[in-house]
Amino acid sequence: MVSTLTLESLHAGNPDELFPAIESAFGTPDSLGIIVIRMPPDHPYHAQRKHLLSLAPLLAALPDAEKKALEHPASKYSFGWSHGKELMEGVPDDAKGSFYAQVYERPDLTPEFTAKNPSYGFKNVWPSPDILNGQSLEQAFVECGKTITETGVLLAERLDQFLATKHENLSSLQEALKSPLNCHKGRLL
Repeated sequence: MVSTLTLESLHAGNPDELFPAIESAFGTPDSLGIIVIRMPPDHPYHAQRKHLLSLAPLLAALPDAEKKALEHPASKYSFGWSHGKELMEGVPDDAKGSFYAQVYERPDLTPEFTAKNPSYGFKNVWPSPDILNGQSLEQAFVECGKTITETGVLLAERLDQFLATKHENLSSLQEALKSPLNCHKGRLL
C-alpha cells in the first residue's frame, strides 16, 4: 500500500495522524515502503517542478555535439547528460535521455574520494544558460532538488520518531540524510 501525507501534517508532527500512515507504508511484509508527500497548492515546489521539467525538452533538443560536451564518462555517466549509456537487459537503452547532478556540491573532493566513489566524486556539469534560451538548468535543478531533499529530511525525522516507539538505540535516519555531504543526487528524465 502507498501512504499519503500532507506537508502540513509532516510539519505538525502529530503521531496520531503520522504513525498509522508510516506503519502502513513500512510496517508489514506487504508494505511497499512508499510515502507520497502532498504539497499545498501554493507551495513553491509546484512552480519549481514545472520550470525544471520545461527545460528537459530544451536540453534534449540540443545539437549532439553540445550534449556530448555535457557527458561525463569518468563518473560512469552519473553527472551531466547520459543517453544510451544505461543497459536494459544487456542492450543500450536509447529510449530516453537523462541529466544527473548532485543537489549540493561536495566541498571536500579528493582524488582518493573520487577514485572510491566515481558516481559521486566529481563536480556537477552544467550547460550554459546561453544554449538553453537564457534559462539556468543549474538554478532550476538545485532549487527543486533542495525542496525535495528538505522534505525528505523532515520525513526522516518523523520516521525516527515512529521507530523510537518500536526500538531503542537506533541511529538517526534524519541525521544521516540532513548532511549535504551525503550526495543527494537528482535525475531529470
